[in-house]
Amino acid sequence: MRTFLFVISRGLVSRNLLRTHVLDTILAAPDARIILLFPRRQVDMPKYLLEEFSHPRIFLEEVTEFSYSPLVHRLWMPFVNNLVYSKTTDLLARDGSAKVKPVPSWWYPFHKWIFSSLTKIHILKSFFRLVERVAFVEERYDELFKKYQPEAVLVGSLLSKIDIGILKAAQRHHVTTFGMQKGWDNLERVLIRTVPDQLLLQNSIMIRAAERVQCIPAERLHMVGFPQFDAYVDYVPARTKQDFLREKNLHQDTRIFFFGSEGAWSPNDIELVRSFLKLRAELPFPSVFIIRPHFTDIKNKRFELFRNVEGIILDADYRWDRYFADLWDPSQEDMRHFTEELYFSDAVLCIASTLSLDAACLDRPIINIGFSAYINEAGRDLSVNLYSMEHYRPVVESGGVELVKTEDELKEALIRSITDPTYRSGGRAKLRKTMCGLLDGKAGERIAHYLLFPKSDS
Repeated sequence: MRTFLFVISRGLVSRNLLRTHVLDTILAAPDARIILLFPRRQVDMPKYLLEEFSHPRIFLEEVTEFSYSPLVHRLWMPFVNNLVYSKTTDLLARDGSAKVKPVPSWWYPFHKWIFSSLTKIHILKSFFRLVERVAFVEERYDELFKKYQPEAVLVGSLLSKIDIGILKAAQRHHVTTFGMQKGWDNLERVLIRTVPDQLLLQNSIMIRAAERVQCIPAERLHMVGFPQFDAYVDYVPARTKQDFLREKNLHQDTRIFFFGSEGAWSPNDIELVRSFLKLRAELPFPSVFIIRPHFTDIKNKRFELFRNVEGIILDADYRWDRYFADLWDPSQEDMRHFTEELYFSDAVLCIASTLSLDAACLDRPIINIGFSAYINEAGRDLSVNLYSMEHYRPVVESGGVELVKTEDELKEALIRSITDPTYRSGGRAKLRKTMCGLLDGKAGERIAHYLLFPKSDS
């Protein structure tokens, strides 16, 4: 049997790799089997995982995630991560964010000078990767390679500890390694400390960033697309928008606006929902706002106060689970429901989110909110900083999104999305081409093809 190890360290990775066409394509080869490696947690593996993947050629294993020493965590990692110093890292060092503390103001000029200089010395990245591989060895994963003797390993998150540990073990055992980013926002922010043999990336901009910033040779980089976007290609809902409105007891002329929160990045977005309710009374048509909390907000029920509020549909009942560190593991039904809501929406509102790409795939007007999401301790509204980050700048520059910075601008954008839905459609087409990868419904198949036929040109 040909054996493939998949490292599933986060719920996002579970969505990207397990609930797309990756597994089906590999299992179509009758001599292939898949070992799914999950991080061992303090809770038992959920029953639904055991049931969902009860295939005779799929095996589930739990492995212990190692811990960094205080020295590694406090000194080594911050230093090595800053060997990628970009406009994003500079912005976060200077101003911070809701998730990242700024460096002390007295230290910031020195911090910027040191790391903006070091990031240009590309050989340093190779040197510190070598030190990482030699100095920090985790032998606890070696037994897996002796037991299963895989021919290839796929990790879905290049920054998670278990993924890094498995990559290092695979390299010691001379097993071909493939890696993906669970998201699209880290290549220009932190150094990939352990580089797989082949890096499968979602779009051409990520390919260029991996080559330019991470200094990974072009021959090791491959564009595959977003596997979770495959479902958007030629999408046809199982019911009509009228049926959806009828189920929600809404008038058939009701306009639907979808808002996805950004969790810890936007701690003030409850106030944004209150703004939506205020503006709803001023819009010249009946409307409803679907509020979809970030998966990290499901546990703390941050948006529950809006559950029975008129004009709000709270979409907070999708599956979350303590088993994964990010608390999320969407089912196939959750993913279908999410796609249907986007498809029926007249506009999609978000805060510097991947939702902009989801909406572009379905050609829905996109409104990016640049106010009130994050206000720092000094009272400065830093929401708009999120749109200057390297990974998101191409989204804004595409012309496919409307960035609003006041309530009045938001109101105008909401009205325009109804009166002129083709506004910025050219920009959305550009966004699909530059940021959504090979949007042909075959991203999952491509990922599987690289594993099955590593020497072919996919």
